[in-house]
Formats: sequence, structure tokens, C-alpha cells
Amino acid sequence: MKQLFILPILFFYCLSCSSDGPIKAPKTIDGTWLNHSSGQVLIFNKDKTGKMILAEKDTFGLMYNYNPTPIPAQLDLVDFDKETPLRGLNLFGIIEFTHRDTFYLNSKKGREGQAEKYRPTEFSAGKAVYVRQ
Repeated sequence: MKQLFILPILFFYCLSCSSDGPIKAPKTIDGTWLNHSSGQVLIFNKDKTGKMILAEKDTFGLMYNYNPTPIPAQLDLVDFDKETPLRGLNLFGIIEFTHRDTFYLNSKKGREGQAEKYRPTEFSAGKAVYVRQ
């Protein structure tokens, strides 16, 4: 009889462990991340430099600022190095990890020093999903 009582408890415990909800943001974001739907690749190096690769054609160097402390965490892509529609602009973003190798990113472009004016405060339906490669 005890086993019948324990089984439902274990079942609901396991369901809560497999949630796709947010997890605590890691301290660093180094690595290569792919957005499968757009083909965009983001590469983050330990020295805060990185690259954005669009559809395997255009590659742009950049700097990034990642702050895992706020909820949601913040990710800004700044100082794009080539002629790009983002030249002179920054992408101010929020980031939410659902797994250590998967995150949602929602960002808006804006001018330097105006992060709080442009940074999204919540995730929209158009959020991008990135998976570590």
C-alpha cells in the first residue's frame, strides 16, 4: 500500500524537475551559439570580443557585455566592426536560460548610453532561441 502512495509523489516530483522554465544564468556565456530558425551564429570569447555570423555569409566582429545578475540577465552587443546596418548602434538585450546550453534572447537596437531606454523588459513572441554548439 505504501508503494501506491509514493508513486504519485515521485511522478509529480519528476515532472517539476524536467521543466523548460528559466534556470539561473551562468556566470559566463563563452562559446558558439546557433539560432536554428535564422541560421545566425553568435560567438562569445572570454575577452568580451565576439562575432555575429548571418546566414553563413556575413561575419561581423563585436564586443559584448553580459550581466547574469539581474533577472532576466542582460546581454548587450556593441562596437560592431564593419559596415553593417548596426554600425553605430548597439543591441540591448535580455537573456533567459532554459538549460545550460539553451537561451532565449530578446533585444532592441539603440544608441550607446541609452540601454535602459531600449532594453526590453519582457520576452515577446519573437524571442530568438540559441543553442550551444
